[in-house]
Amino acid sequence: MRKKRRKKRKIVRSIIIGISSLAALVIISFAVPETSDSGEARMVRADAGANAEEIVESLYGEGYIRNPFHREILTLVGKLTKSIKAGTYELKVGMSAWETYLALTHPNQQWIRLEEGYRKEQMAEVLAKKLAWSADQKSEFENVHIKLKRKNMEGYYFPSYYLVGKTSTPSDVGEQMIGRLEDHIKSKYKEKDILNIDVVLAIASLIQREASGKGDMELISGIIWNRLFKGMNLDIDATLQYAKGNARNGWWPRVRASDKDIDSPYNTYEHAGLPPTPIANPGPAAIQAAYNPKKTKCLFYIHDKSKRIHCSETYKAHQALIKKYL
Repeated sequence: MRKKRRKKRKIVRSIIIGISSLAALVIISFAVPETSDSGEARMVRADAGANAEEIVESLYGEGYIRNPFHREILTLVGKLTKSIKAGTYELKVGMSAWETYLALTHPNQQWIRLEEGYRKEQMAEVLAKKLAWSADQKSEFENVHIKLKRKNMEGYYFPSYYLVGKTSTPSDVGEQMIGRLEDHIKSKYKEKDILNIDVVLAIASLIQREASGKGDMELISGIIWNRLFKGMNLDIDATLQYAKGNARNGWWPRVRASDKDIDSPYNTYEHAGLPPTPIANPGPAAIQAAYNPKKTKCLFYIHDKSKRIHCSETYKAHQALIKKYL
């Protein structure tokens, strides 16, 4: 019995020593430069939205990572920890795998995606999480219009991917987004075609929040324009969501029948015309739809449970559609 126990202990000890040795070799391998002839440091940029595997594979293809084993380990660690961030990195050929990993997890600049249809507060939350902003920095981003000596800029924060540097201030980011929106309008639309930008963005924001997808944006745009031309209240639920939304209860809370009596200038059931400002930050498709509404006689619309849109010319027909599909 004792001999068997000793034999088992020796086997266990051998396994532990083997695993420890392997771990030590991996650590040493990661710490030692891949080549002795390291080149000059260069700024390398990953594509916006690239994941860990794509980033590591690209660096392997470009020769910044040469050891296939290091490529596999960096990819695995990146997938498991989600710590590798798409952005720009200062790299040089011959760096150790550990140095490369640190560079990939602490980029000089990182890509941050800001979604279409977000309020500026939601965008501030995304940026604060990615960039470790304080409450004051979030407020600075949300109120960049004060620095620019302009009115509330809701609707002007153009949703897209942004490359944000370590030293970028919240005002820098806000100004970059507003500048991107203004450049988009100027490049996409001829000066003679440009309507009042505040009107376009207000309508585009309603379209962005109301549409179930790009396919029904132009129809919703046509209905909104029809109601405006006829002097009808817009009666849009998304404006109620904007009026009652907050960080505690959610920025886009569920609308209840009683919400139609909310005392707010954003309540389009109570107030005619457009809301005082856009209610969200629209993307290119919604802006395009605001400029190019579909010609229609419809004044009402609903989405059924499959998110397909149905429109009608009269309130009576609208009620029939509600009964049929909802």
